[in-house]
Amino acid sequence: MSSQYTAQQILSFSSFNQLFSKDGSEKELRTLRHQWHPDRCKDKLATDVFIHISALYALGFVPPEVEYINSDGKNAAYLFEAKYKTSFGMAYVRNGSVAYVFEDDYLFLIDLFKQNFKEYSDNLQKSKHLKNYEYSLFRVYPINSPQNILILQLPKDFVPVIYLMNHFNGAIEPRIVAWILSRCFDIGMLYRSMDRVANGFDLELLYVDLEGHRVLDLNPMFYSVGRNAKLKALSSNTVSMYPADCLYNKTAESKCDVALIKALGVRLLGDATYTGALLGSSIPSALKQWLTSPTLKGKLESYSEWQQKVLINAFGARKFYKYVVPVAQLLKGK
Repeated sequence: MSSQYTAQQILSFSSFNQLFSKDGSEKELRTLRHQWHPDRCKDKLATDVFIHISALYALGFVPPEVEYINSDGKNAAYLFEAKYKTSFGMAYVRNGSVAYVFEDDYLFLIDLFKQNFKEYSDNLQKSKHLKNYEYSLFRVYPINSPQNILILQLPKDFVPVIYLMNHFNGAIEPRIVAWILSRCFDIGMLYRSMDRVANGFDLELLYVDLEGHRVLDLNPMFYSVGRNAKLKALSSNTVSMYPADCLYNKTAESKCDVALIKALGVRLLGDATYTGALLGSSIPSALKQWLTSPTLKGKLESYSEWQQKVLINAFGARKFYKYVVPVAQLLKGK
């Protein structure tokens, strides 16, 4: 509000965003005008400030943007609703797209994305099991952007899972975590049908659609490799969760995806140590026991166990659990 700004500062502002909140209510305008009304305010610049406040308000809110020069050499800007720090740079998010800005040391990830994106698209056409994993089939479209920025068009109504965690103050309700993990298993099984290991399920590139019970994981677009192939890269969070023998041999096995799904479940339930030691007593014991157990089985066996035993023992008969928060509200941190 205006109390934090001097007359000179307000007069230097050239946009709505510098003085008003994003919502910019008329009440906010009235408060500012009341404070700087020349009949009440003794500041010699009060009249100028009073007029300038109205002029700024008339401009309206302009979404923040990331300015860049696209690959055609033209000036461009990406408008965003929220942003967060990643292990490789920054993420700028809005409903239906995301822009990742990479620090110099991580530019190689863009090349890996291009390779994996092509392989993913090619493999989708060859897979015989697509109908079995329809919940994990989402298209992303790279948009013309410069060397250090990757802009992706995404399906609508997906939000980074970290904003859902913020909404729940760091620990998501177990039933929501359960369906998120089920969709992650679908993603893992889709990659299994391609004879690949997803190497996904890290928070910073995972998106959820609360209303549709859908999950979009962008991690495999950077880190996926063929089954039993040598690793090319892993996110910094994933390294500490990866099976020790696979990490030592730098080889991806089917069980690696299961271990990462379990680690994700532990984190979503509120344990930032990923050990399970900090999981609360309100979490169903069957779920807690499975998440913290050693990963010895591959995806197919683990998926069957998850569906036929863990979910039933933890929550009973299968039932759709409805919990919806508008995307705009989540991106605002509410």
